[in-house]
Amino acid sequence: MGSEAAVRMPDGSWSDPKWVRQVRQRSGFKAQLLAKAIPREQLHAVQLQVDSGIPLRQLRAVLRERLQDVLPWPLHECLWDFQTAAAPEASLSAAPDSHRAAWLNRALQEQPVQNIEVLAMPRDWTGQCEQWCSQAGLQLVRLEPPWQASLRWQSYVQNHHVGLL
Repeated sequence: MGSEAAVRMPDGSWSDPKWVRQVRQRSGFKAQLLAKAIPREQLHAVQLQVDSGIPLRQLRAVLRERLQDVLPWPLHECLWDFQTAAAPEASLSAAPDSHRAAWLNRALQEQPVQNIEVLAMPRDWTGQCEQWCSQAGLQLVRLEPPWQASLRWQSYVQNHHVGLL
């Protein structure tokens, strides 16, 4: 039930939530919690590099400022979250100098930066999704990128017996 195909009609419109509720009741399907993959057109992913060691409150402010220029929607109309990705290899910002100590050359060459992965989506789409779920008798518990939803489903299928209709 968490797939985009189960919620969207071929023309891209949302299926009638009353119909979904009836189908669930007739089939005996008991689950009410819904994890939904975010359609690609409603999801924007961006990777940013910021200095390491920035306190969380300041990091959020730095990201907000940088996101204003890269998102396809106004920032105040978006829901967004981020995670820190693996640190890149040390960059060469200062050329080694044979007149400096080796430890100083290394310290000057390493730029303490961290990669930040940001996902953003329009706030109004999220509201529509929650409203549709409520009308269909479902509770939206997770919105996730399609690749994450696919990995979650593959993991579930490998670890559980799943009967398909």
